Amino acid sequence: KVDDPFRYGILTEEEDDILRGIKQMKHDQCLEMNCRGGPMFFPHLRAKEKKASDGQLEDLRKKYSSWTSSSRYKACIGDRNKTTLTQDVHMLSLELCAGEEGMSRALANVGFTTTTLDNDYKRSATSKLSLEELESRIVNGSILHHPHMNKTFSVVWNAPDCTTWSIAQNGRYRNKDFVDGFHNRALNAHAQQARRDIESLVNILSYYKARNPNLVMVIENPVGYLWHH
Repeated sequence: KVDDPFRYGILTEEEDDILRGIKQMKHDQCLEMNCRGGPMFFPHLRAKEKKASDGQLEDLRKKYSSWTSSSRYKACIGDRNKTTLTQDVHMLSLELCAGEEGMSRALANVGFTTTTLDNDYKRSATSKLSLEELESRIVNGSILHHPHMNKTFSVVWNAPDCTTWSIAQNGRYRNKDFVDGFHNRALNAHAQQARRDIESLVNILSYYKARNPNLVMVIENPVGYLWHH
């Protein structure tokens, strides 16, 4: 047996898609769904799932419409976390979800002092934190004691994981009808984590923007469903 034949080049991409579908059907059956394959294959169950999904999106719309009133957002932009601009911030950059740190290397080549963050311990990032962990440090004030993240940056480059948002996934995690993910599917946990990462990113950028009103912020993301969320 080969746990992941596609990884070893045994299956074509089309065959791999079929295999993933079979695995999903097996998962749905294990969850004692009404049918194998889940609601995407049956109109009446699809409608039921769509109603639940729309309800979730409406809850998110209400949440986002009052975002600036939330306690976490207020903590991120509050006076406790602000510092006086006493340092030259014109050539300080931060790259979040840095991966191989390509943007930081480019900025360093033109004179920037760079800081990087990634939660993959195999990477060489300056700080090994997730976006949620960085947000929590900002909210509780411990960011002011962090040796690398307690800086007033001039550029913050962000490259959050685009896997679940990308149209290249062919609807594996979400589509326009279910832009927040398929709630009955095994991969929904990844879709929800991706959304939480974006929510954390909003507060993180608000924090650094409060420290430097002239901050340049860039979010790197391919054309996909994040634009519709």
